[in-house]
Parts: sequence; structure tokens; C-alpha cells
Amino acid sequence: MREIVLDVETSGLNPENGDKIIEIACIEVLDRKTIGQSFHTYVNPNVTISEEAFRIHGISAEFLKQYKEFSKIADEFLAFIEDSVLVIHNAKFDIKFLNHELGQMPNKVQLSYDRVIDTLQIARAKYPGAQNSLDALCKRFSISLDEREKHGALIDVTLLARVFMNMMAPTQNEIFLTRTVRPETSIDAYNVTEIALSEEEKQKHIALIEKLNLNLWQIK
Repeated sequence: MREIVLDVETSGLNPENGDKIIEIACIEVLDRKTIGQSFHTYVNPNVTISEEAFRIHGISAEFLKQYKEFSKIADEFLAFIEDSVLVIHNAKFDIKFLNHELGQMPNKVQLSYDRVIDTLQIARAKYPGAQNSLDALCKRFSISLDEREKHGALIDVTLLARVFMNMMAPTQNEIFLTRTVRPETSIDAYNVTEIALSEEEKQKHIALIEKLNLNLWQIK
């Protein structure tokens, strides 16, 4: 199973106000156990970066001038994600920006929420009342934040991939339940080795049963 953990950084908070994507990072998670290949690029938005956004990610418009516009990297991005499930923290934000960018290009299909796993929603369901930011989830799973000075799509997506694998791993209770024989489960579903008893063992077994029955009837 191939899932793509995805994160974007933007010039501001609202694409309808002219804000744009300035960085995209994706990383493969295979069978929810292994981190695979990655895709990362900065994007020239041709707009100013809001002060609030700059405080978060520290990426300037001057720095981004050397990179391609979204329309020039869209095909490479779409080829990487293919039709895989997308794993995103607070997915509405990222999908809103991606679909706004794709919607400005001819013949580009927008991304459906049906293919998205929102780790923020999962965290809220699993840990109600707890802090469920990416930082808080990293601390919950003892994932180091030493490499992270500011928000950035590449480091965030790497951290989120580790959080996702930890969050989706079965707990000890879930492992126990999956291994417990349920009443509707046929014994034929298990590998049962038939052991032949010797005649002496059969006689000892019969004697033990008779002794147990005798002791049972003697109980007042």
C-alpha cells in the first residue's frame, strides 16, 4: 500500500485573496511501515509574502524568485502522487490551496477529499481533549524536533510521516483482540496439529476424568 504524506507552505492564509503556494513536499509511506521516495520543490508565487506567513516559515519572496511557478511544476507533482491516498495534517488548508492552483490551469483535475486522510481529525478522535498540533503529536510519540527551527514543508512532512506511522500502528489491546478466537470463528481457520495418543495415555486420561467426576460429586 502506497500513501503520500503531503504538506505545503503558503504566502498567506487565503488563496481567494491572492495567496499562493510557495513550497510543496511529499513523501511515500509504504504499508504504513517504511518511508520511501520524496518530492520537494519551492515555488515562485509572484506575490508578496505576508508578515504572519514569513514568521512561520521564514521563506522570503526574494528567495523564491529563482524557482519555477506552480504551473511549471504541476505535472511533476501530479505524476509523483499518482492516485495514491494523501495523508495531510489539517487537510482542508492544503487541499484548498492545491485545488485553487490547479483550478487556474486548463485540463487539470482537482484533488478530491475522498482520497485524503486528515491526521488532525484522526488525532482529535483518538486523543480527545489533548493538543493535536504536529509538535504536540511528535512529543506524544517521542519524535525529535531538534531539526526543526521553523515550519517548512520538507521537515514537516518527514515528521508527519513518522507521526502517521505511529498513530496508525495497532496498540497492544488491538493486537490482542485480533488474535483472540471469536465464537463465530471456525477452528478450521487455524493450523491445528492433530496429536495421536498412545493407549497408555488414553487410559491415564480416562482415569483422570473419573477422579475429577468423583471429587465433583463429593463437594457439599
